Amino acid sequence: PIECKLTSIVSHRRMAHIAAAGKEAVPFRARVRPDGKLEVAVLKGAARVESGGKTVALRSGQAVDVSAGQVSAPVALLP
Repeated sequence: PIECKLTSIVSHRRMAHIAAAGKEAVPFRARVRPDGKLEVAVLKGAARVESGGKTVALRSGQAVDVSAGQVSAPVALLP
């Protein structure tokens, strides 16, 4: 996992900005899924993911998909 306070990820023309919700760095994972969507998961803490003007808040154990400038609703990671 990567820890950050603020970062941008660009993959396969998918861009997401990730910002920690507090002052501490937040561990997260980013990967391109087989369907081409960029998945961003927060592993501990809280963060905001922004793409295409939409911002979604994530808590520990949640993920979103980024595709064509859209951010999905948060989903729970499998244990």
